Amino acid sequence: MKIKLLRLLPIIGFLILAGCGGGGSGSSAPAQSSQIVGITSDGTNTQYPTLYVTDFGLNLVESVNSQTGAVIAIAGQSGVSGTNTNAAGTGAQFNSPEGIILSSGSLYIADAYNYAIRKIAGLTSTATVSTLSGVLGTYGNVDTAQGSPEFGVPVNVATDGTNFYVTDYGNNTVRKITSGGTVTTLASGFNSPWGIVIDPTNTYLYVTDTGNNNIKQITISNGSVITFAGNTGGNSGVPGTGTANGTAAYFKAPLGIAIDTAGNNLYVADSGNNAIRQITIAGSQTVSTVAGSTSGAAGTGTSANGSTGATSLFSTPINLAYSQNGNLYVVDQNGLIIRVVNISTGATSNLP
Repeated sequence: MKIKLLRLLPIIGFLILAGCGGGGSGSSAPAQSSQIVGITSDGTNTQYPTLYVTDFGLNLVESVNSQTGAVIAIAGQSGVSGTNTNAAGTGAQFNSPEGIILSSGSLYIADAYNYAIRKIAGLTSTATVSTLSGVLGTYGNVDTAQGSPEFGVPVNVATDGTNFYVTDYGNNTVRKITSGGTVTTLASGFNSPWGIVIDPTNTYLYVTDTGNNNIKQITISNGSVITFAGNTGGNSGVPGTGTANGTAAYFKAPLGIAIDTAGNNLYVADSGNNAIRQITIAGSQTVSTVAGSTSGAAGTGTSANGSTGATSLFSTPINLAYSQNGNLYVVDQNGLIIRVVNISTGATSNLP
């Protein structure tokens, strides 16, 4: 079975993110249709890793064979939203799942409109689904060491193996969940934070501050925030040819973010510019375009298959996963496909 990505909600305009159309109190999920949003790689097969994706519209978590494109449902009931927990995989219910990560053999999901972080213990359809943090179905903004913490549309999650970090889109904050379940607000003052990734030393978090068109760096020990790349005034712009350094670079509604194993480079789905960008972490934070248009032009899911660099046109790339095989796996939202980008050459192909 080949993966098929049906058309997602538009996200460009005023950041109508797939599943995050505002995030205010009382937010409700959009009508259901297949909408792949989250993606992560298991990294165990360097040539053909297993990918795990969230279908925001159909409320599913699935595995994808990157060699054949075969899809297996791991958790969720297709087309059914709900709040039950502690159920076997395909008996469990989600409500618009978005970000997904794999840690110590379990998947962790930002269950956006259940306002919670869910855990899938195991990687098969009989896996157990539970709630790591949050009150299912309750929107809020409550930090707590006891009782029940509340989130407002959590959209992505990262982990250092012990603690979890969440972009809380609805509250414009980044939240921390300790191993003991304590939830605190690590950093605030964002404008629609979306993607999040942690560096290998567990020193920094990198967050796509989507509404501000830039990338923020958070020091985990004290919650301090700086603009790492992108215009400090929040202005958007096209990549242009060549490179730029740090805050001299321009992005437009950056969404997904990933980091390589060595912690040398960040990769960003620059959704509004239809491009995949690279940021070198050391030195002057050089920003370049790995693949996609340098002018912001969009393509289709098939027109640039087998192309390289600036000719590898995307149409609103929303999320991406780094793999040890030197590839990025990109959810190309309006191109209706998962794309494979070779980091070193910029060569782009479509997942089978």
